Amino acid sequence: MFIQSIKRGFASCFDFNSRATRSEYWYFYLFTELLTLSALILDNLFGFSVRSFELVADNQSIEVNIGPLLIMAFFLTLIPLTALRIRRLHDTNRSGFWYLAFIALYFISFFNERFSIVVFFGFINLVIFWCMKSDKGLNKYGLENKLVS
Repeated sequence: MFIQSIKRGFASCFDFNSRATRSEYWYFYLFTELLTLSALILDNLFGFSVRSFELVADNQSIEVNIGPLLIMAFFLTLIPLTALRIRRLHDTNRSGFWYLAFIALYFISFFNERFSIVVFFGFINLVIFWCMKSDKGLNKYGLENKLVS
């Protein structure tokens, strides 16, 4: 089921109109997190670095390197994960504009940090939507997805 969800995530990467089940979404999300973590570890292991910065917390600093493998992993999964998030919202009978509104607020929060709390609660709201059960049968986004349960 894990491999099937990854294949379907990439095969349907430009499908912003249909539906996706919870397992399909969360398995693909797990894949993206594992890919990102692997790329980060490999970049640091081999000393690849495009950009380096230092994080300081409690008088301890950690150097973080952004390397080419991490950048490739990000761009490889950006569109498929976005499409899957929108299809997951459709499966709960919600518009993909919920995600678009979140992205817009996220970019606004870079220029006005008062929006940061709105972005935080907006993301919590989206996670709750993504965790909800599928809308059974036919909704305005099509039939229930039976391929991956």
